[in-house]
Amino acid sequence: MGQPLAQMAVLGVVVVQQHRIRPRFAEHQGVLHAATQRALAHYQVDPEPLNSRIFVRHRLQLRVVWLGDQMWCCARDLGRLMGRTLGRKGLAKLDADQHQQLPIRSHGAVQDTLMLSESGAYAMLLYHYHPENRHLRQWLTHEVVPAMRCG
Repeated sequence: MGQPLAQMAVLGVVVVQQHRIRPRFAEHQGVLHAATQRALAHYQVDPEPLNSRIFVRHRLQLRVVWLGDQMWCCARDLGRLMGRTLGRKGLAKLDADQHQQLPIRSHGAVQDTLMLSESGAYAMLLYHYHPENRHLRQWLTHEVVPAMRCG
């Protein structure tokens, strides 16, 4: 990162790796610049992003993480596999414990990603019925979940 964080925040660059940035600036300046504090507060990224594991079906990716004792999958990726857009509006039918924003590292970058729990993913497959979703559920059940549980 060649530019100072204050300039990066002004230019609109997303600062997501708070745990690496904060100590360096704390040593040199004592406090973070106000623009940097606002950028970090806006994104509220967890200091330890989760590493995602990528599964591919029909040339489309599904990013998956293991958090606690359950699998969480990317809502956007699952929506693409279903042929739908799963955004905040589309998740209104789910319970609060079935979706959350998580900092995910994939392809070398960290971003705050809307994730669905395993039960949330199955619920979305039921809510948005399509014959192909049966095969998608079988793929999740027989390949993705066992692969995540085994490590």
